Amino acid sequence: MTKKTTTKKSGTIAYQLRRQNDLTGTATEKNPQMAVTVVNSKLTTTKELAEYINFACSVTESDIAAVLQALGKCVCDELLDGNRVEIDHIGTFSLSLTCGRKKLEDRVTKNDIRVKNILFTPCAEMKQAMRGADIVIGGPNPTSG
Repeated sequence: MTKKTTTKKSGTIAYQLRRQNDLTGTATEKNPQMAVTVVNSKLTTTKELAEYINFACSVTESDIAAVLQALGKCVCDELLDGNRVEIDHIGTFSLSLTCGRKKLEDRVTKNDIRVKNILFTPCAEMKQAMRGADIVIGGPNPTSG
C-alpha cells in the first residue's frame, strides 16, 4: 500500500430497497412506500483504521489505536457535559434530547428528559466525497419477483 494523503474521489455504496411501514396512511397495496438502505458489507474495526492511518502517515498502528481509544473517551466525556465536539476533516458530534410524549400543557420535569440520540454531522469535505460515490444494488429488491 502506498502512503495516502487525500480522500479518495469515489467509492461504491451497495443498497437494497424494502417496503416501508406507512404511518401516514398514504401508501396503498398498488403503490407501497419504499425505503432505500445501505447494505453494510463489513464493519471497519479500530485495528483496521489504525492500519489505514499508518499507511497515510508515519505514526505506528499501536499509537494510532491508543489515540482512537482516547478520542472515543474524550468525545463521550464532552457529550456527557452537554458539549458539541467538532473534529477537523471528520465532522461534529452532538446530542438530541427527548421528554417523551409529554403534551404542551403537561409539566415536564428533569426525570422526563433523556438523551434520545447522538448525532453526527459530517464536515463539508466528507459530504462532497459522498457525492462522488457509485451507488449499486446490493441486496434483495422486494419490487422484483
